Amino acid sequence: MAKKSFFIAYLLWIFTGIFGGHRWYLRERWGASIHLLFFCIYLATLTYITCLMIEYDIDDLGLIPDPQTASTYKVIETVVNYAFLLQVIYLKLDLFWIYFAIKKQSVSEQSIKATS
Repeated sequence: MAKKSFFIAYLLWIFTGIFGGHRWYLRERWGASIHLLFFCIYLATLTYITCLMIEYDIDDLGLIPDPQTASTYKVIETVVNYAFLLQVIYLKLDLFWIYFAIKKQSVSEQSIKATS
């Protein structure tokens, strides 16, 4: 396995972190899949809310004429906001995770070279 670069990992974290690009680079498939899943859920829900706002021709979800529909969309909006917050927290934790993942890979490569 090729040695991974801190610079490239952090660069990928900056530009493709929300998709999990840095985790794909470091061969962490489960973590990358979680990032991608969070992003897809967030994007789908955001698209849904945007379509509803276009359908009702409004700028604020509180202006939807039907009160039951409005409260439902407020709940959806709140869920989207919390999902985005979790995504941001997960990305911040990855700042530290990248360092330790690369160190772990380099230590395991050194131990393989030492045994051969």
